[in-house]
Amino acid sequence: MRPRSFLLLVAGALAVAAAAAWLLPSPGQGVAAGTAALGNARDGVCLFNADNNDIGLGNLSYPQYIGGNGWRGVFMSGGSDNNHVGGSNLLGVEADWATPAGNGLGGVAIADGSGNEVFAHMVANNGGAGVSVTGNGSANNELLVNINRDNTGLPIDLGNDGFTPNDIGDGDTGPNGLLNYPEITAHAGSVVTGTACANCLVLFYDALGDPTAPGGGADFFISTVANGSGQWSYTLPGGRTAYDITLQARNAAGASSEMSPKIPGRLYLPLITR
Repeated sequence: MRPRSFLLLVAGALAVAAAAAWLLPSPGQGVAAGTAALGNARDGVCLFNADNNDIGLGNLSYPQYIGGNGWRGVFMSGGSDNNHVGGSNLLGVEADWATPAGNGLGGVAIADGSGNEVFAHMVANNGGAGVSVTGNGSANNELLVNINRDNTGLPIDLGNDGFTPNDIGDGDTGPNGLLNYPEITAHAGSVVTGTACANCLVLFYDALGDPTAPGGGADFFISTVANGSGQWSYTLPGGRTAYDITLQARNAAGASSEMSPKIPGRLYLPLITR
């Protein structure tokens, strides 16, 4: 295994192929100078057959943004494994967390790689999916973005081909095994009950629009764990109900699912009296 390297984003393109790289800019900066994004014609960060790299830090102590690039903010291909996109990253939005600085083809794209972790704080305003995984050999990629919104594709897209509904028994194959998302089987007020894969982490997000359609999004707020039979139950905080949320699964091997559909809203019929 190659030694782990550390990449904290730069004002310009960065490509890593096999060899380790270590690059540190001034705190709070990214692919920008002042308030204008200095995007690249292609990818902001490209990892090709490159393993064990850290892009950014694990928290927002030194935030940096990756934006304004013609292709993707971060692109991993050629068998790039065990890389980490840390929580200090803002992809497609400037360091004020508001000004759009979208990447043309998506926020983070894993074209051929396994065991990668995408823990960016925000992925927004990108052309294409917020985070996509392609390649049938791409497995166990953990895709847990705090805020993922306003991309022209899905927030999370396994296959980069649009929403993939669950299949019975989850026997299909594809990127991340096309892991089934959690399903809600019952709800009453703030209490929701459902199913997921056995011992899965079940992540709860505020749904932003329709998370299974282009432009939809999700804002993470809490998680729970399904039991060995895949059953779970949780009381939602903050007055939320099942109508307000979308769910994501992460299995024991680290693979993440797409986002679940929202439960259809209540239908109120007029009261007719005679």
